[in-house]
Amino acid sequence: METLRVVLASDWYLPRKGGVETAIYNLAKSLSEIGHEPIVLTHQNKDLPDPPLLDYNDGFPVVRLKVPLDGDDYTTSYKAAVLLFDFIKHNGPHIIHGHSLVSPFAILAIHGGKGILGIPTVLTHHSLIARELNYRRKRMAKYAVKRADILTAVSSIVKRDLEEITNEKYKVYLTPNCVRLEEWGRTDRMYDGDPVISFISRLTERKNPLLVIEAFKSILKQAPQARLYIAGWGPLEQKVLEEIRKKELKGKAIFLGSLEKPQVRALLASSDLFLMPGRREAFSIATLEALALGVPVVGFGNTGLEDIVTHGENGYLAYNIDEFIRYSVAIVSDYQLRKAMSAKARVSAEKFDCRKVVLEYIDVYRRAMEMCSNERRLLVYKLYRIVRGNPVRRGEWCYGKRLEYYKVPPKRSGVPHIRH
Repeated sequence: METLRVVLASDWYLPRKGGVETAIYNLAKSLSEIGHEPIVLTHQNKDLPDPPLLDYNDGFPVVRLKVPLDGDDYTTSYKAAVLLFDFIKHNGPHIIHGHSLVSPFAILAIHGGKGILGIPTVLTHHSLIARELNYRRKRMAKYAVKRADILTAVSSIVKRDLEEITNEKYKVYLTPNCVRLEEWGRTDRMYDGDPVISFISRLTERKNPLLVIEAFKSILKQAPQARLYIAGWGPLEQKVLEEIRKKELKGKAIFLGSLEKPQVRALLASSDLFLMPGRREAFSIATLEALALGVPVVGFGNTGLEDIVTHGENGYLAYNIDEFIRYSVAIVSDYQLRKAMSAKARVSAEKFDCRKVVLEYIDVYRRAMEMCSNERRLLVYKLYRIVRGNPVRRGEWCYGKRLEYYKVPPKRSGVPHIRH
């Protein structure tokens, strides 16, 4: 099997915390472990303001271009477009894989890779945005996917979201996020309480953290020794702390702040129940990690959790607030139910093991490469090549240009040349 060099491009990557960041890391790590060449292409972020241009700390190359940032760690700068294009042109990727339809950096990579160079492209949708788009933004989203050879979505509901945005013009493949099961084995309990309830997430309105505190108040009526641990970060942090104080839960509901991966694993390994109260969850890797450690989950239906949680087996899916609270209390109150769900939780996580899911991505990459001759070049670039006496040839990237450009180092000093 040919070794594939895959550029995974997004505005967001570690140490910034979130689902997209974790998904890219898990995919890159899994690709490298089976002999392929992933390259994470991103830029500095607020958590890492002055990073090295190139590092291999994760076992594969991570390139962080130094460019101006906007808003929430994303870039729309001209400098980013120039450096990104110089990188992908001279580093010989077989595939450009953009992550997140709302990442300008990912869209730049897709349009530069396919629209100018003719590189096969894949774009993965990670969120639920169709309901939030007005007419103008929906037109922009349609243009964003225009030069992707293949579109994928991380869950069934995200797949429907993307089909709504594109009016089902393109076939959308389902490629779920994954969990590295070998990294999520059982460890000793490190958090006190009987039982322990946990919630790990960004603290935003979309994630609905205050419902966790409301549910915990009901849980305490059945289990006075229970403890709730909230691990999170974000704009609602003070509101969460105020709610704990208002409901007189100090010492019972403990706010941990932002945790690193080993601490997250220790918390989940100590947990008897994991709560995910978001009504707009696209997938929830945190939920998958909880299941991998044998922790039952209560979340909402009509979300990405429907692909992960089987109602009544490894947790419950609620469709309103009353159900969410009732199911949470039911699991806490019944030790035998908890035990049975815990046994099924780990088994249910196995189908999302990265060692299996990465093969689905390889299949998608092969399909994209078969579409190399599907020309979606920018008209102005085609005209430029004609004027230069070197008209565009169909599929030229896959049949010679890739290696031709790869032999020549990038023009700009802020762009690395990664050899095989």
